[in-house]
Amino acid sequence: SPILTVPYFTEKVRQYDTIRVPFLVYRPGAEKLKVSFYVDNVEVLTDEYATTVTEPHYWPYTLGRAGEVKLKIAFTSFPDIFYETVL
Repeated sequence: SPILTVPYFTEKVRQYDTIRVPFLVYRPGAEKLKVSFYVDNVEVLTDEYATTVTEPHYWPYTLGRAGEVKLKIAFTSFPDIFYETVL
């Protein structure tokens, strides 16, 4: 089964802070997977990453506006959605 894990938890960050969101992607038999990143439902990046269950990859993103921001990491049909409050 495909696995997408985003073990990211934070309370609040300031506008223009850069966050580093760790994530793991894995699918048996696959060496690389295409992963897409979204901010407020707009795709901002798609790239390929090696599948792993031990060493996380990181998505660095600079939060450019204040308020609640919807962040999503997805591959295939397995999204992981989380929200960030930006001061």
